[in-house]
Amino acid sequence: MLLVSLDLSAAFDMVDHATLLKRLSRSFGVSGVVHSWIKSYLFGGTQSVRMGSYSSTVTPCSVGVPQGSVLGPLLFSVYTSPLTTIAQSHRVFQQQYADDTQLYVALSPLDYCNELITLQSCLSSLHVWFCENGMALNPSKSDAILFGTSQRLKTMSGLTSVKVADSVIQFSDSIKILGATLDANLNMGPYTKAIVSTTYVLSDKSAHL
Repeated sequence: MLLVSLDLSAAFDMVDHATLLKRLSRSFGVSGVVHSWIKSYLFGGTQSVRMGSYSSTVTPCSVGVPQGSVLGPLLFSVYTSPLTTIAQSHRVFQQQYADDTQLYVALSPLDYCNELITLQSCLSSLHVWFCENGMALNPSKSDAILFGTSQRLKTMSGLTSVKVADSVIQFSDSIKILGATLDANLNMGPYTKAIVSTTYVLSDKSAHL
């Protein structure tokens, strides 16, 4: 299985309020008082930059949702909900938690070219969608990994990278998804090692208190 984990630049800060409200209404049927509540939550905010005794002009915020709020991740998921439709249209599996988005396809060891072409086509479509909706993929922080047994991976040794937003992403030996570190063989070794290391550091700090 080939998995690509996408990273977005300042994802929560790029959510357009007007587009989000339209999507809430048209795609999720949110209307009336609830729609007005969300609108009042989004609109009316301002921002400025202060350095010492100097401040920039106060300007209204027409984009962005608070990342640390309860509603922020939910509103972001609503805004990016068309990603699921795009992935399904290419027959690519997709999972998403807020701005953490993974795409994956099963690869045949005998002929994986078609599946790879399908995934690349899906990534290209997503790249276009992000650009049209004021967002930008960050290839330098995106990641990709090929999962399988050691024997299966040897049969696909010629497959080493995938293209994301016109940048070539080399496959990693391990990948971190929602705090869990997975390696190419899915044996949970890196994750276990990370947990043990963290536990040792915490216990060492406690011993010196």
